[in-house]
This record gives sequence, C-alpha cells and structure tokens, in this order.
Amino acid sequence: MTLRQWAVVITVSIGAMLEVIDVSICNVALPHIQANLGATLAEAGWVVTGYAMASVVMIPLSEWLSARFGPRNYFVFCLAGFTASSVLCGLAPNLTVLVLARIAQGLLGGGLLPKAQAILFQVVPPALQAMAQGVFGVVVLAGPIGEEAAEGGPQGGPGQHHHAEHPLGHRLQRRRHHLEQDRLGLGQQ
Repeated sequence: MTLRQWAVVITVSIGAMLEVIDVSICNVALPHIQANLGATLAEAGWVVTGYAMASVVMIPLSEWLSARFGPRNYFVFCLAGFTASSVLCGLAPNLTVLVLARIAQGLLGGGLLPKAQAILFQVVPPALQAMAQGVFGVVVLAGPIGEEAAEGGPQGGPGQHHHAEHPLGHRLQRRRHHLEQDRLGLGQQ
C-alpha cells in the first residue's frame, strides 16, 4: 500500500474506533452518572438511549449524505463534530446537557463506522483489502480494550469516560471540578 492509503486506513480506523468506544462507554458509567448528577436509573438511561437512537437514525442516511457532500467531507465533518460533542459531554454540567450532547454524538458518530468501511473499499485496491480490513479490525477492536486499560477499569464521573479519547476534555473537566469545589467552598482553605 502507498503512504496515502496507509494514512487513510489509520485515519478511518481511529474514527471508527472512537465511535465503537462511545457506543458502550456510558453503560459502564451509568452508576457514576446517577451519583454525580443526582439522576435516577431511568433518567440516566437516556444518556445511552439518546445516543443509540440518534446513531441508528444516521446509519442509513450516511450514504445519502456522503453522496451529497462527498465521502471525505462527510467523514471529516462527522469526526470533527463527534469530537466536539465528546468534549461537550465532558463539560456537561447537568443531565439535560449530557443527554443532548450524547444525541449530537450519536447523530455525528452514526456516520463514522459505515463511512469508514466505504472509504476503505474506495481507496484500497482489491488485492490489499484483506490487509486493510485486518488493520481496521484490530484498531477498532483494540480501542475499547485500550480505553479500559488506560483508565484502570471503569471509574470516574459522567464526563470522565470521554477523556480517554479527548485529553483536552480531561483538562477542562478537571478545571470545572476545581471551579465547582471553589463555588461550594470545598476547595483548599
């Protein structure tokens, strides 16, 4: 494969990996979301349900949107919007904002996985498809495993489970935590 083809394979694989991580990440975090935001299980469940519903709606639309705006443009837009909505999840001050950010994530992330596969089939020659799909599979499947290992297992608050993929979100979440501590008078005296 050429350098350009490798770059495409790695880029679309990482984009798809982020979407796969976010499909299940909040299932693990639901107890923490409940505790940190004072929500019931049914209320916190909307964090998962909103994402899933939005993502499922976008999967069949992704081909039409890709044809309308171009595969590369659509994929880059989805990836940038997905990342921005992930940061918004990390900064969510309450359950409503978190649910809305997760819906935005689902709308933008719903196009990542199918479009990543389509782009691979367009860019990589048929003779090299098996290798490209193998790399894609390893990267996508290694994401959730690596995320859990990097975090030391499931822990943290509602926004903290988005920080494995977004270091800026981690810093912003830490800053928000310190500001909240100061506001409540719980900071260092």
